Amino acid sequence: PIDLIFTDINMPNMDGLEFIKRCKEDAMFKEIPIIVISTEDGVEDRKRAMELGAAGFVSKPLEKDSILNIIASTLHLE
Repeated sequence: PIDLIFTDINMPNMDGLEFIKRCKEDAMFKEIPIIVISTEDGVEDRKRAMELGAAGFVSKPLEKDSILNIIASTLHLE
């Protein structure tokens, strides 16, 4: 089973926003939380990702504590 999905906004063939949309439309993946990790830190990208169903958004460069906190929060490990 998959507990968590990470995606970027900028990817070849399909951007991360389209990926989130497709995951949330697919019964097999729609309940799996998705965290976006991206250099794109614009308000619109963040807002759109969350509207599409992302559970969180982390900007690159990653900080260890930041990513661990969002994983714990998303998976309710806190």
